[in-house]
Amino acid sequence: MKLTKEAVKSFVGAFVVTVIIGSIVISWDDGALKSAGKFMGGEDNELSESTGGKFFGRGESEYSGRPFVFSNRGEVEILEKFFADYNNMDGEAVAGYFADEWTFMAATGGTSQRTSEDMKSIFDSLDSVTWTPFSMVPVKIYDTDPASGVTVYSAEKRVNKDGTVWEKDLVELFFFDLEGKISGVEQYVREISGE
Repeated sequence: MKLTKEAVKSFVGAFVVTVIIGSIVISWDDGALKSAGKFMGGEDNELSESTGGKFFGRGESEYSGRPFVFSNRGEVEILEKFFADYNNMDGEAVAGYFADEWTFMAATGGTSQRTSEDMKSIFDSLDSVTWTPFSMVPVKIYDTDPASGVTVYSAEKRVNKDGTVWEKDLVELFFFDLEGKISGVEQYVREISGE
């Protein structure tokens, strides 16, 4: 089965809707509305849990085996502003979202150390960019400091000044340090076909 761009968008949309619907709980007591709104965890509720998943890590650590929890330190809002500044090709603004030194794990392999200063010139060879997020999920390891990671599903199109085009569907992990700066990016890509 060949996945099309529309099929991926439908899957991501269905996932987001499922998360939204699953996070709303309405409780009735003798026909009267008792509560509505955000999910409130409890062992009697089968719809959702306050923790989930499991951290394995790349090696044994004190965090191995712990579940994840949602993080809410403003990571999504930071990334929304980052995407807007990126699409406006504002290198100075984009640099401000990153730690002075950060790590990039490219989809093509390899890991490089970068600086926030590097980001100021990221648009020098580009004519235009369009980067559209589909979903952002911020999480952290349970019972640890507030450093977090955000999984972002998106599509990006870059048009270079020489006319060549780079267009991909992306899954990226943005890691946030304790100061709320991006300290690492891990990237996975899929070609966007002309279909």
